Amino acid sequence: MGDSAALSALIRETRNASTRMAALAENLLEGTGISHSARTTLELIEVTGPQTVPALARRRDTSRQNIQVQIDDLRAAGLIEIVANPGHKRSVLVALSDAGRTRFREIRAREADLLKRLASEVEGAELRSAATTLRALSAALNRLASS
Repeated sequence: MGDSAALSALIRETRNASTRMAALAENLLEGTGISHSARTTLELIEVTGPQTVPALARRRDTSRQNIQVQIDDLRAAGLIEIVANPGHKRSVLVALSDAGRTRFREIRAREADLLKRLASEVEGAELRSAATTLRALSAALNRLASS
């Protein structure tokens, strides 16, 4: 089975990498008016299509109130719109506006440049192995959380 010292080292390195990635993400988002957390919500809407606030909160593993604050800010910035929910009369859907799609494409272009530079620093096989390991760790964490 597993090695707790190796797991501890992996968690420490994941935290370090996550902290550095968050700092780089904040730099990339400078001037966009979007926080790192709101960017993640925009991406989720872009990938999954229009969603209710509670569905977004579940997918982000956060509170509905936290997502609602982001939605309110994104709506005030004109980056999302509220649309009718054909499946429910009182529960609306949150969708990207045209401006939101444009802004998100601009952010993704900035990120693509950084990812190219970063990918040139680490071997592809190492990246694939790390992704496999993190998927296994995530699955194990999900099993523990649900037991």
